Amino acid sequence: MSYKCFITLLSISALILSLVIMPKVLKSVRSNPEIERLVKAPNATFRLFSECKKHVADAERCYNAYSAAVYLANLNDCTPSGIELKRKFKGLVEHAKARDIEDEINKQCRPISFSQPNA
Repeated sequence: MSYKCFITLLSISALILSLVIMPKVLKSVRSNPEIERLVKAPNATFRLFSECKKHVADAERCYNAYSAAVYLANLNDCTPSGIELKRKFKGLVEHAKARDIEDEINKQCRPISFSQPNA
């Protein structure tokens, strides 16, 4: 078999394998049961990630806590409890001043007002 044919077959095989395997890998990355559990338990997530910021005992668990904290910080929930949750987690995961975090939350949750043109 010539080198060119070998490389062509190898490339085609790699392409087919990536089309079959990669979606499964990406799905497992997106649907991590521990992250889903942590998102449902914000207080536990806050405690765990706060501890991880001080000392990393289990890197994978800390990464999952960080992922859940970022998710909770970026929720599109503008109810009073949602805003409080955003404030709490944005303060934990972002390196920003409290005033900047408040401004960002206010921009996201500000009610849209339509001004009437003067007649």
